[in-house]
Amino acid sequence: MVVRRVRKSRVTGEEFVGDLVFLMIGFIISFLAIFFFDTHHSFYEEPWFPLKFIFTSPNPYLVGVPMGGIVIFLIIKLFLFGVQKEEG
Repeated sequence: MVVRRVRKSRVTGEEFVGDLVFLMIGFIISFLAIFFFDTHHSFYEEPWFPLKFIFTSPNPYLVGVPMGGIVIFLIIKLFLFGVQKEEG
């Protein structure tokens, strides 16, 4: 059985920082999506403040933000992989 190396070089510092930035973008987007879903009842009538929350515990945030961040990170990486294959 022949094992083919996919990557010849190590991960550079720039790639690592770029991945951290993309992961943080995923976390921010998933947090905002969960937050707006949690508070969307507040926007139906005036006054908007104080906000009315749907979730009574922080569990949807603690579970949803990391999971959503990873999923969005993977989507960004797949998009960038497709762009790289298209160019080269």
